[in-house]
Amino acid sequence: MPQETMTGLLSRVREREGRLRTAQEICATCSGTEPLEGIECESIDCGWYYERKRAETKVEDSMIVHELIEEMSMMAAAAEADPESRTELQTVM
Repeated sequence: MPQETMTGLLSRVREREGRLRTAQEICATCSGTEPLEGIECESIDCGWYYERKRAETKVEDSMIVHELIEEMSMMAAAAEADPESRTELQTVM
């Protein structure tokens, strides 16, 4: 079950990152900005501006989840290598 939960959460993180990429691509194309440069458009009349800002916030929030998933994965790998540490892992989960 923990593996399924981690997979589901990681899937949500990737989905949010994809939404941000899409919004950034649209905004970069519209503003004539290079893909790796910061987008300087702040048009309050554009729905994509707000979509991009929402996506940026969600991705920032997701980074915490992503870090926790990686930490849990490392703990699970350590538990498989050292059976005595499984008790600690079960306590955390």
